[in-house]
Amino acid sequence: MGKDLYRSAIETPLSKKTLKFISSLIEDLWIAEEDIIGTEVHNIMLFEQKILNNEDIKQILIALEIIKEKSATNSLELDKTFEDIHPFIEKSVIDNIGIEMGGKMHTGRSRNDQISVDLRLKIRKELNF
Repeated sequence: MGKDLYRSAIETPLSKKTLKFISSLIEDLWIAEEDIIGTEVHNIMLFEQKILNNEDIKQILIALEIIKEKSATNSLELDKTFEDIHPFIEKSVIDNIGIEMGGKMHTGRSRNDQISVDLRLKIRKELNF
């Protein structure tokens, strides 16, 4: 199962029943915009540190903006084989611009950092900071 980014060593895909139990994809839609913003900012940092080149950053940001627009207009076509919004967004970018560029977008970024940033941005937005 190529979509299962975090279990690449396990060859057997998750059963539909297990995926349904552990999935938070639908619930995560409320932080999709924040996940994209956090990823955009992270990628700008990667560009400033010369980890991404001009073409990488341009293509990544364009792909993320397309996803952000679809999210804002409720027109994202969710693939329910994903556990949550984070790998869904990453795979959407990779599908759009290829693994060579899209695969770089989380360089130096842990999943915990990604979730922490998403929640902080969402809370600040909800509290009008």
